[in-house]
Amino acid sequence: VLGLLLTGVGVASVSWVLPKDIASLARLDFSLLTLTLLVAVVATTLAGLYPTFRASRVQPAWQLKSN
Repeated sequence: VLGLLLTGVGVASVSWVLPKDIASLARLDFSLLTLTLLVAVVATTLAGLYPTFRASRVQPAWQLKSN
């Protein structure tokens, strides 16, 4: 939510600083937000699955003995 707010401020700043024809290129639309959310969910899922997969391959008895 904070990132979305900062993005809105950034887009507003770009349109305030740059000329109108260039500033019109910087905009937020639904497809961009959807793609960003999808990439974030996939990256988070993959980042969580890798340690889970590694931990599932360790034998519990061996792990208890090593501590």
